[in-house]
Amino acid sequence: MNYLLSLNKRYVYLFFLLVSFFILIFFIYKFIENYDENINENSLKFSGIDIAEPRFTISGRDENINITAKEGNFIGEDKVLLNKEVIFDSSNFSIQAQSVIINRKEQSAISNYKSLFKSKKTIIVSDGFNIHQGGLKIEFYGKSKITIK
Repeated sequence: MNYLLSLNKRYVYLFFLLVSFFILIFFIYKFIENYDENINENSLKFSGIDIAEPRFTISGRDENINITAKEGNFIGEDKVLLNKEVIFDSSNFSIQAQSVIINRKEQSAISNYKSLFKSKKTIIVSDGFNIHQGGLKIEFYGKSKITIK
């Protein structure tokens, strides 16, 4: 005699129903877990920063000044606020600051925060700077310390 035919049909249906229920619960749990991870990743992406690790260039007659930072926010049609480890780098000098506003249309930059200018024979620590005329002129603001080697 066949063993499957001797089983009570109610118990077989109940067994398959329970197994199906547990499989359904497992897939729902995995879906919710994956959905929560996606929400966490998306909330990190929209943290109030318009540009992550922005890069710009001020083009002068003689040389280009490359600008990098960790964060950037648009504050106007042509103006961008750069924050955290802002570095201006050219073949002749570099400037480091924490916060700078650059104007892309006028090819200029201004900062009212402590900045460090380094070239081959000069170091300038100041309370701010203004780069204008396409990078041809750099003015340093506030209390400044100049070291010439």
